[in-house]
Amino acid sequence: EGLSWYFAAFNRNKRSIVLDLKSEAGRKVLERLLAGADVLVENFRPGVLDAMGFSASRLEQLNPRLVLCSINGFGSIGPYADRPAFDFVAQALSGFMATNGEEGGPPLRTAAPLTDLAAGLYGALGVLAALRARERTGRGQRVETTMLGSILSLLGYLAPEYLATGRPPPRTGNDHPILAPYGLFRTKDKEIAIAPANEAIVR
Repeated sequence: EGLSWYFAAFNRNKRSIVLDLKSEAGRKVLERLLAGADVLVENFRPGVLDAMGFSASRLEQLNPRLVLCSINGFGSIGPYADRPAFDFVAQALSGFMATNGEEGGPPLRTAAPLTDLAAGLYGALGVLAALRARERTGRGQRVETTMLGSILSLLGYLAPEYLATGRPPPRTGNDHPILAPYGLFRTKDKEIAIAPANEAIVR
């Protein structure tokens, strides 16, 4: 009925406002909002918020208790700092896609935007820690998380295996590279997932 389910899924129970932060009027509205806010979350490339007039020092003037959470592709320093990023790009660049798919097949991204979701979760953890610190100090702080760093952390043992051996982990589809039986198995009428954790479960 004219309402996007995609928009509704991500914005249920939120109040929205549209501001043109390149205009003086839009910046004034944001300043008033920030004066009474606990947290500001932004996902611009590093330096964009500063260019709009909301540098760290300016935000501290507006509200010393404000927690700023920056979520970006590659961090605020380093050779990729100025590059924009999308979930697909971070999945590919991290090597995460190279671990997905069948042996001999092409790398595959995950259907869910894991990079976006993981970065959001890490950002939320950082905000909670900053709010807890504010209870003791009375002051806010800036926390930052990156899409690339977040998806790298989800590689688990695959990343240190590569760093230790120099060998890229093989794509094993639904099978486990070490444990067996572990995977998706076809039965007479459907496929089932089997993942025993020890010998007692196998028996």
